[in-house]
Amino acid sequence: MKEALEELDKPVAGVSRAVASAAPLEVGDPSEWNIDDEESGVKPLWVFECEDKITSSPSVHRGLVYIGAYDNNVYALDAENGTFKWKYPSRGAVISTPTVAEKENLVLFGSLDHHLYALDARVGQLAWKTATEGPVQSTPSLTHGHGFFGSDDGLLYAVRLSNGQVQWTATGGSAIRTRPLVSSELIIFGTQNGDVISVDLSGKPVWRFSAKRAVFSSPLEYDGLVIFGSLDWQLYALDLTRGWKVWDYRAGKAIVSSPVLGGDKIFVGSVDGRLYAIEATSGRERWQFQTDNQITSSPAYVDGAVYFGGIDGKVYSVDAKNGQLRWSFETGGPIPSSPVVRDGVVYIGSMDHRVYALKA
Repeated sequence: MKEALEELDKPVAGVSRAVASAAPLEVGDPSEWNIDDEESGVKPLWVFECEDKITSSPSVHRGLVYIGAYDNNVYALDAENGTFKWKYPSRGAVISTPTVAEKENLVLFGSLDHHLYALDARVGQLAWKTATEGPVQSTPSLTHGHGFFGSDDGLLYAVRLSNGQVQWTATGGSAIRTRPLVSSELIIFGTQNGDVISVDLSGKPVWRFSAKRAVFSSPLEYDGLVIFGSLDWQLYALDLTRGWKVWDYRAGKAIVSSPVLGGDKIFVGSVDGRLYAIEATSGRERWQFQTDNQITSSPAYVDGAVYFGGIDGKVYSVDAKNGQLRWSFETGGPIPSSPVVRDGVVYIGSMDHRVYALKA
């Protein structure tokens, strides 16, 4: 795969370059927050407040938490105590998850201003940005010096991480908001019109599968299968190389949440308010966990526990074996953001404008 990617040398679109610095946001000392969920007894390790709601999901790398917000900014926070490090302003809300390219020391994110941005991960200065013809809500996938992401313009983009040059585009036919799955030979992504499309490493179509409604759930690879949800209420498992359906499972309502693997089970949330545990090989249900509202957050699995956010405003931790509640914590707003768990800490954003760090 690396050799194939290194052969992609001819750009098909230009790249605009600039350098900008971010001004710090004064939000006060996170230690001054007095937020406690009295019902569960869970208290945040720290809380940081942004200027607007958060639907973006965080990423953590080398002691920093990166997260976007509807105030157009991407923030870098100290993972240990929530101290503000820097922010970078785009010209539109940031919904996609900031993703770190370790070798290049860049953090990449999409903005509703139609651009993919790459920042110096240490100081937040702009390295480059790549324009598309639509909002970028897709989270990029990075491998071997290249980034792959979708746009609402209906195109999948392959760009060089060194300079943002577009190597090729592939047509999806409608908005692409999933994070592309990059396997050893294929790139797979979902579209708003319900198509799940596989292309090779040069962007040429390989197979196409059509669900009955939109696919905003990012695909997961497992043992020769590609697994994703759809607004048609189904969780699908397809043969990775051919796109044939191997099994499907019908939830109570639409699936926006992206599936995650834990042991031999797939965990995914639904708009019906349930978190489902499904056998990865057969599609058989193992258990359900009911919340008080929709689940659009994508779960995280770590050490036998599943973590996710709910539109009911709560962060949940559930036992992966039996679906029993371990703990929950209530924020001040709905949580479409997905958690990331690092070193025993759960990081997640809420539409109450805040980023939370909770003990796992």
